[in-house]
Amino acid sequence: MEQRQKETGKPKKLRQRTKQVLASAAKSLKRVFAGKRLDEALLKAAKDGWITAISRLLDAGASINMDNKCGIAVLMVAAANGRIGACEFLINKGAIIDETDKSGNTALMYAAMHRQRKACALLVGKGADVGAMNKNGQTALAIAEQAVPMMRRPDPESKEICGFLGFMESMQKSMGKKAFSSFLSSFSECAVSP
Repeated sequence: MEQRQKETGKPKKLRQRTKQVLASAAKSLKRVFAGKRLDEALLKAAKDGWITAISRLLDAGASINMDNKCGIAVLMVAAANGRIGACEFLINKGAIIDETDKSGNTALMYAAMHRQRKACALLVGKGADVGAMNKNGQTALAIAEQAVPMMRRPDPESKEICGFLGFMESMQKSMGKKAFSSFLSSFSECAVSP
């Protein structure tokens, strides 16, 4: 009986020790690389959807609204790769949802460009501006529509994204941005349903 109690306690102690080691390693990385590599690691973690790594890197001092050399924010990377959990985590931690890159593209535009339907729904549900335009005068809908003809055979999901964004854009125009945001916040759980 005593042996069994010792065995059940080991996994908990191991998890605690692992957390301590990870936290210590993140602090060491921050000192060694003065934050530069932390931000690169954060982009990689967002691309792959590693929420625990994102959390640790943010705790160690990586910037949530940081831009990399190309001017792409962390939320944009997560959205472009369809990492819904990472997108939601970043938004809840304070990522600017309508932050723009050098070309004026937002995370919603990246999700539309890369045909990430669920990411589009999540971002719109969290208040992304569907009517925002990049420096070329394109909205997320225009970017999604532009991506469809470039494919040999547009998949149903691409058409669904265009339909969804078109509907949301027309709703925002007819209701006004403030009323539309209020409307979405009351239905935010429904917006991310598959």
